Amino acid sequence: MSSACFRPCAWRVLVCFSALLALGSAFEEIDDRVVTKYLSVSTKNHSIKTPRVGDGDEVCLRPNCGTSGGPSPLAGAANASEYHRFVANFPSPIDFLPVDSRDEKCAADSRSVLYNYQLFQLWALRMVDSMAKVPSGLLEGNVNHLGHFDECVMAKADDDSFSGQYCLAAVKYRLPENLKHMDQLLHSYYYMNSDLDDPGHRIPHFSSSDWALCVPTSCSHTDVERRIRQVLDGATRDFHSGNFSLDVVVRHDMCQSKHQIPPVHLTSPAVLFFLFFLFLCMVATILDYRTSASETETPKLNEKGLAGKLLYAFSVRRNLNVICDMKPGPGEIPCLHGARFLAAIALLLSHKTMALFYIPFVNRNQMVTNMSGAWSVIGRTAIIYTDVFIYISGILTGANLLKQLSKNSKLNLVDIYANRWCRFTPNLLVVILFCTYILPSLGSGPMWNLVVSRHADLCTNNAWRSLMYIHNYFGFENMCLTHTHQLGIDMQLFIAAPLFVYCMWRWPRFGIPFTIVMAVLSTALRFYVSYQNNLTVVIVFGISVSQLFDVANLSYILPTHRLTIYLMGTLTAYYLHHKKDQLKISKATLYFGWTVAIISGLWALLGPYKMSFMDFKYDPMEAAFYTAFAPVIWGFFLVWSVIMVEHNHAGWFGTFLSLPCFKMFTQIAYAIYLTQFPIFFYNIGRVRTSMEHSPWMMFNFGEFSFIFLTSTVLTVMFDLPFQHVRKLLWPSFKSSYNVEQAFQSKTESASAVISNKKDSDVSSKLKELENNNIIFDLCKKSK
Repeated sequence: MSSACFRPCAWRVLVCFSALLALGSAFEEIDDRVVTKYLSVSTKNHSIKTPRVGDGDEVCLRPNCGTSGGPSPLAGAANASEYHRFVANFPSPIDFLPVDSRDEKCAADSRSVLYNYQLFQLWALRMVDSMAKVPSGLLEGNVNHLGHFDECVMAKADDDSFSGQYCLAAVKYRLPENLKHMDQLLHSYYYMNSDLDDPGHRIPHFSSSDWALCVPTSCSHTDVERRIRQVLDGATRDFHSGNFSLDVVVRHDMCQSKHQIPPVHLTSPAVLFFLFFLFLCMVATILDYRTSASETETPKLNEKGLAGKLLYAFSVRRNLNVICDMKPGPGEIPCLHGARFLAAIALLLSHKTMALFYIPFVNRNQMVTNMSGAWSVIGRTAIIYTDVFIYISGILTGANLLKQLSKNSKLNLVDIYANRWCRFTPNLLVVILFCTYILPSLGSGPMWNLVVSRHADLCTNNAWRSLMYIHNYFGFENMCLTHTHQLGIDMQLFIAAPLFVYCMWRWPRFGIPFTIVMAVLSTALRFYVSYQNNLTVVIVFGISVSQLFDVANLSYILPTHRLTIYLMGTLTAYYLHHKKDQLKISKATLYFGWTVAIISGLWALLGPYKMSFMDFKYDPMEAAFYTAFAPVIWGFFLVWSVIMVEHNHAGWFGTFLSLPCFKMFTQIAYAIYLTQFPIFFYNIGRVRTSMEHSPWMMFNFGEFSFIFLTSTVLTVMFDLPFQHVRKLLWPSFKSSYNVEQAFQSKTESASAVISNKKDSDVSSKLKELENNNIIFDLCKKSK
C-alpha cells in the first residue's frame, strides 16, 4: 500500500479520535436525536435555543440523517490542527477550581485546594478525585457524570476553614454541521429537547449534560459558573469558533455541602403533627381490640358517645376492614372499580417511564432506540388514562346529584361543595406537609435539590393555591406538587356539574342538548388552541420541554379543555339513572356496537403510533385533530362499555371489570395518585452514579410495592378516619339514602337476633331499633 493512500486514512482516523476526546472533555451535552436545522445559536452570549416541533421546517431525526449511506460526516472535518490544539490544552478537573474568583475567600480556598493537591494531602485529593472526568461510552449517550457526591461533601480542610461543596453544572452545546452525526449520538437523537432555563423539577433536561465539580464551600454558584465559562472558552477558542457553541448554567440550589442538608427535628410542627396522629391511631386501635367482645362483634368503643366514635374513627383495625370490604354498595357501578384499576396502573407505568429519564444511563442511546418503537405509543398517549378518571368522576357526580334531586327535588350546594372539599383536602394536606417539611430532610444526592427540595420550595410559597384547588391556573411550572393538577380540574368540573345535572333533570329537552353543545364547544376549543399554538398531547419524538409546559398550561390542566369527557360521564349517569328494564338488543347490533367501540378505543390508544418514530414530522393539523377528538372517541368506548356491562352484555370483559377485588384498590387509589411522584423523586434524588438501562426498570416492583404500602398507610391514618369524622360532625353530609340503608341493615340483623337469641337480647335489640327509628325520622324531616 502506498504512503499516499495511507496518509488520508490515517488523517481521518486521527480526526475522529481527536474530535471524540475534544467533545467529551468539553462536557458537551448529549442528546440523541438531531434537529440541527432548528438549533439557533448565539456564540456571543453562549445561548442555544432548543427546537420545537411544528416551527415550520422539516425535522430530521434519523441516526444517519443526511448521510444517505455515504461516508462518515467526520471525513469532511476541518483541519486536524484545531483538534490537536484542543486536546493538548483540554483542562483537567483542577483547572475548574475558581482560583481567580472575585470573592477573596473563595479564591484563597481554591488556591489552598490546588496547593494541597500538589502536596498529595488526602482531603484535597478527595475533592479533586470526586469531580467528574471524561468517561468511555460518550457516543452511547454516557454524557451525564455525577462524580462522587459523598466523597466531595465529606472532604474537609485540615484547619476546618472550609469543606467540599458539590456543584452540578448543566452544559449544553452544539457541534458544527460537519459533525452532526456525532452530535446526534451525543444527544441521544434529540429524544427530548430542552433549554437550560427550562424548569427541570418535573421534566428532565434531557438534551443537556450534567457535570460534577467539587469546590470550597466559600465559593458561590456564580463563582463556579464563571470559572467554567472562562476555562471552556479558552479551551474551545480555536475549535470551530464560528460553529461550535456552548452554554453553561450552575443554579444556586445545585451546589450542596454537608452543613446545608437540613436535619429532621422531632420537635418541628410537621413532625409533631404526624406523631400525634400516629399516637391517636395506636390508642384507638388498642382500645378497639380491648373493648371488643370478639373479632366479629361490633366494638363497644363505637357506642360510647361522640368522643368514643371520633376516637374509633382512627382505629387501624376498623379502617383495614373498610379497605378489605369487597361487598358492592347500594347503587354502585362495580365495573368502574376495574376501569379505575386499569387506568391507574397504566398511568403509574407512564409516570415511572418519565421519571427514568432523570437517571444518567451509560447506554442512553439504547434506551432511546427502545423507546422509539411503535409500542411506546401506549405511554405517549397517557392523557387518555387521565380521561378515564375524569369520566368516572362525571358518572359518580351525576349519579349522586340525580339521587338527591329524585329524593328532595333540590340541591343543597353549600353542603355538596363543602363535602367535596372535605373529601379531597385531608390527604392532600398531609402529602403537602410531608413533602414540604419532612421529605427534604430524609436524603441527599446530586439531583436531590432539583427533584425534592425545589418542589418543597414551591409548596412553601404556593400550597394555599392547591388547598383552594385553583393551582392549575398559575402555571404548571409554579405548581406545588405538579401531579396534583388533576384535583384542581376535578374540583372545578364538580362545581359546574350541578348546572348540567339540574338542567337535564328539570328540563330534559333543554338540558341534554345544552350539555351536548357544551361538550362540542370544549372539543372545538381544544382543536383551535392546539392548532394555533402547535401543541400536541402526545409526547412525540423530539418534543421540547417548553412545548410540554405549553401543552399543560394552555390545554391539559384547564377544565374547559377536559369538559367533554366529564360531560360524557354525566350523560352516562343520566341514562343509568332512568333505565328501568334490561336493554334488549339483537346479537347483530351488539356485535356491531362492540366492534365499533373496540376500534374506537384502539384508535385513541394506538392511533398516533407514528409519533413515536425518530423520523416523525410534526403536522399541526394531525396533532390538533387527535387533541380534539381523542377524548370523544375514547369516551364513546367508555360509555359503550359501562352501559353494556350494566346490561350484562359485556361477557368476560364485564365480568373482569366487575371483580370484587378491584374495590379494594379503589379505597387506596386516591392515595396512590398522591404518593407515586414523591416516591419516584425520592429515589431519583438519591441516585449517585450512572446506571445501565434495561426495559425491565420500568417494572420496579419493589418501588411499586412501597407506593401501595405508603398509600395504604395514608388511607388508614388520614383518609378513612377523616371521612368518618366528617360524617359524625356534619350529619347533613350523610345522604338520607345512606341512613335508610343503615336502618335496613339494623332491621335485618334484629330479625336474625329474634330467631336465634333469647328474650333479653331481643328486647335490647328492639330498644336499639326504636332509637334508630327516631333518628331516621329526624333525618328525613331535616331533608
